[in-house]
Amino acid sequence: MTLSADGMIACAQDRRSGVLRDPAHPLNGIDFVEYRRDLLAPPGKQIALAVTFLKPPPVLVPANVEVLGGVRVVAIRPLAVASDPANPLGLLIFIDREGDFSSYVLRLKHSDLDEERSEARFGFKASCPSEFDCRVDAECLDDAPPEPALDYLAKDYQSFRRLLTDLIAERNPGWQERLPADLGMTLVELLAYAGDYLSYYQDAVATEAYLDTCLHRTSAARHARLIDYRMHQGRNAWTYAHFRAVAGTSGVVPVGAKLVTRIGRPLIGASVPPGVLISATADFEADPALTGATVFETTALARVLARHSELRIHSWDDARCCLAEGATEAFLYGLD
Repeated sequence: MTLSADGMIACAQDRRSGVLRDPAHPLNGIDFVEYRRDLLAPPGKQIALAVTFLKPPPVLVPANVEVLGGVRVVAIRPLAVASDPANPLGLLIFIDREGDFSSYVLRLKHSDLDEERSEARFGFKASCPSEFDCRVDAECLDDAPPEPALDYLAKDYQSFRRLLTDLIAERNPGWQERLPADLGMTLVELLAYAGDYLSYYQDAVATEAYLDTCLHRTSAARHARLIDYRMHQGRNAWTYAHFRAVAGTSGVVPVGAKLVTRIGRPLIGASVPPGVLISATADFEADPALTGATVFETTALARVLARHSELRIHSWDDARCCLAEGATEAFLYGLD
């Protein structure tokens, strides 16, 4: 799995690295980045990023290096670049300090580096122990107090209020005040009011759980989503139209241009069904071939270019790629 530095495209198979490893390919790229710390090293060389390349590394200077990202620790500055004696494909980039727990991106600027493989994500705390643990500590809990006898048929304000006053007499017999102005009774009535609302929602769950019995438009829309249908909140029928220009031509589709669904029968006075374009004088009222056709009109001015009829997403030779949810940019290319 490979993930672009901006997180916009993820690929299940990394084939780009194999292409760049070919000795005949002129470009190089980053394979992975590791963080190293040696407190016994001289000052300025205690914190380093070990960068492993796909082929022998290029000659770099600190001006070619950028460390991006961070939340609490930002603007990390490279100090020096040296070869890694333990790795013929590696370089050591010494930096002025280590970062926080967030993700960082190492960006290298060099003409011999592939644009997509000139950046790599890494973290400073990958091997640090974490204090967050999902284990639940066993604790000796106190015995639960005896539960009162509750009337589960209480469903409205009055029945909830009566249930609470009966509980008062059982748990606190010394509380004899029942006037509405009493603070305790005010709280009792507020709880009964809240219980009335919750009881309504509880009943609504069973009603709104089925398309045949739901009463709210929101519930109907949620049922439709279960079968991958998005129910719009009120609008005339609409759809997207794809215009394909003839090679070497271009044009503009005006606002209000009529688009017709497929016509399978010849028009009056013709022997074959019409092609992509039909005459603007066609009689949609009397012509039998057009009576069943649906007519749409464009709502925006659209410029049609032949070279933009089909654009493909450049995946950098990787395979099984998909755009991330919320992606707003990608590398595109067209075939002439």
